Amino acid sequence: MLFYRGNLSRLHQAQIAIVGSRKPTAHAQKITFDMAQYLAQAGYIVTSGLAMGVDKRAHLGALAQTDLAHQGRTIGVMGTGIDVNYPNHHDQLFSQIIEQDGCIISELLPHTPPHKHTFPRRNRLVAGLSLATIVTEATIQSGSLITARLTSEQGKQVFAVPSHIDNSNAEGCHHLIREGATLIYHPQQVIEDVSSQLSHQKGFGSRVPPNKRTPSDNDNAIPSAQVANTAESPLPSAIAHHPDPVAPKHLQPVYEQLDWHGQDLDALLLATTLEAPVLIGQLMELELLGLISVQGGRYLRV
Repeated sequence: MLFYRGNLSRLHQAQIAIVGSRKPTAHAQKITFDMAQYLAQAGYIVTSGLAMGVDKRAHLGALAQTDLAHQGRTIGVMGTGIDVNYPNHHDQLFSQIIEQDGCIISELLPHTPPHKHTFPRRNRLVAGLSLATIVTEATIQSGSLITARLTSEQGKQVFAVPSHIDNSNAEGCHHLIREGATLIYHPQQVIEDVSSQLSHQKGFGSRVPPNKRTPSDNDNAIPSAQVANTAESPLPSAIAHHPDPVAPKHLQPVYEQLDWHGQDLDALLLATTLEAPVLIGQLMELELLGLISVQGGRYLRV
């Protein structure tokens, strides 16, 4: 038995799970948001666990649609009772999902508080509802690896986004790839792989018997032929194949020293051998150009 809030018809549409670290790097947050936005615009429902970090970015990316026909394409699976918002500071996210025609579900009885054993149960639902699972960034002990394992045990495909080999936040993704997960760097690769699972269905809504469908179900059903042709649809600007950003020539030495983990000023002074005023000036230029950002006193690429 499932408890729900929001648009129940979302459960009858093709879902792809996106999971990962609760404390992702800025780069992983951007990748997660962009992938979710792209998948939602392509007609898929993005399913995740409403946790901090990657989960939240996945939900927000799916909700970031200017086209009303594609809004609300996300399902949040709770690790508490349906009436217990956790984490507490995600109240706005819960409200946004419901208001924008998404859905929140739980298999736990109302008033059930968060507990360490309730979240693996939630992960089981995330994996079970979805055609495949994407892990955008995860440590080796991340709970998202539980979701990946459950996905694999159900005979479904696991996708993982690679990162730098010294990124401890991505050790879980690298482990998954080593164990047989599919390496991806663009969501279209996921669509191409999972669309074959839908080729024998009449549409995304085919899980619902025809006599049980509501008008909203039929409106949201997407023919499998359309799924197969998603490569022809325009990419969202956030994840379109743009050329890699190029720093002006005089800023390239500093830019090339930066990564997506972040480095403090002292480390950059040692690496570049520049005088502090010169380095700070160049960092400010890079920030104004939108090539880097500053988080907690650390400079990192965006």
